[in-house]
Amino acid sequence: RCSWEINRHLFFPYLALLYKKNRNLEYLNLIINLFKDWKNKNRYLNGINWNSTMEVAIREYNWLITTFILKDIKEAYDLCEDLLKGIAFSNKYVVENFSLFSSANNHLILEAAISSLIGVAFKDAFNKDWFKEGNKILSDEIPKQFHKDGVNKEQALHYQGFVTDMMLQYNSVMKKIGEKPIHEDLIKKSVEFIGNLRANRLNVDFGDSDDAKILLIDNYKYNYYDYLLSFGSAYYDEKFIDDINWYDEIMLFIKRKNISKIHNYNEVALYEEGGYAIINSERSSLIFDFGELGFGSLAAHGHADALMFIYSHGNKRFFVDSGTYIYNIKNEKRNFYRGTEAHNTWIYNYKDQSTILGPFLWGKKAEAKLLNKNISKDRVILQAEHYGYSPNIHKRKISYILKKDLFVIEDTFNTKSKLNFILDNEVKIEKVKEHILK
Repeated sequence: RCSWEINRHLFFPYLALLYKKNRNLEYLNLIINLFKDWKNKNRYLNGINWNSTMEVAIREYNWLITTFILKDIKEAYDLCEDLLKGIAFSNKYVVENFSLFSSANNHLILEAAISSLIGVAFKDAFNKDWFKEGNKILSDEIPKQFHKDGVNKEQALHYQGFVTDMMLQYNSVMKKIGEKPIHEDLIKKSVEFIGNLRANRLNVDFGDSDDAKILLIDNYKYNYYDYLLSFGSAYYDEKFIDDINWYDEIMLFIKRKNISKIHNYNEVALYEEGGYAIINSERSSLIFDFGELGFGSLAAHGHADALMFIYSHGNKRFFVDSGTYIYNIKNEKRNFYRGTEAHNTWIYNYKDQSTILGPFLWGKKAEAKLLNKNISKDRVILQAEHYGYSPNIHKRKISYILKKDLFVIEDTFNTKSKLNFILDNEVKIEKVKEHILK
């Protein structure tokens, strides 16, 4: 990963925009020298930077964006010619090595979208219809990888954002060239789900994450979910976020404009297919997870977190989920963040609900389902269960009294076990008396 991250060349478009804005040759020469050095040290199909199709796709995409930025600048003509040659060879590799098996998840979506966009750019240069091939994969895969309610089946928020980001970029280009965008309604539901989670304000996270980006031109430290909600607002002409930030990444695809329509979020959002309930009062936010482990037989990016909950009060995090911020660590650490002990749920005999077989592989999977729902103006009552500790069954009932901003959690388990709470670092707990904390 240490090699792959920097070899995505996310900094190329950033340097290109700096040169275009102030015409300081230092920036252009830096791209030229870096690209020349990269070509010499990474011959076609040789080395670590040619053994992941998605990595090749992200790199060629950043080369393409760089070429787009510099295309009308005379001093950059030779660089653009070299980049286009590199893109042609790279995309040949991508379309011949799509991730159709163990990585037929967010990897395949990115590869198909990028190769299709490159097919648009190269439509008159090659006797290959890269555009149609990638477009068809996206048409087929998006409904396979998203539930109808807009929740991504990987059950990992960052990767839901990653795919949503790619599709917003892709569909923006489709609109410009007069082609039909791919599953706009489903991608809009994905944006709404991220907004319902208040992910931009509360730094919500669950499931795997590696902080990956497709383009990274603006400040490196910007909130990714703020960016996604801003992009979704710009694309759908509807405010999914109070204050839209017009990041440079967005303005590569959509011109700045005034957006008056405001998206109205429901106080209670129930995603029965995706397996999440979200309750947002004026002061608090509660997320309840009763979904599947992850996507497909591998469930590669899922966590053993059935019936976990996340809670924030006054825009301050209280009960939290750490997600996963890194993969290339020792197995015991990787497994800890994926395991049940790192989540706000019930633990039996110090075991995980689902069986970890490898860094991106699961064996026996906990099956969760929603049993009852009762939603009124005054309160929300939800009950779900999972069978990960079969024959023992964990049942969890959450009752939320909306006007009083009060919630009660009732757990049922028929043998001795452990109730787990993960608190934010800033939370302070005091013991009032036996069994009562504040």
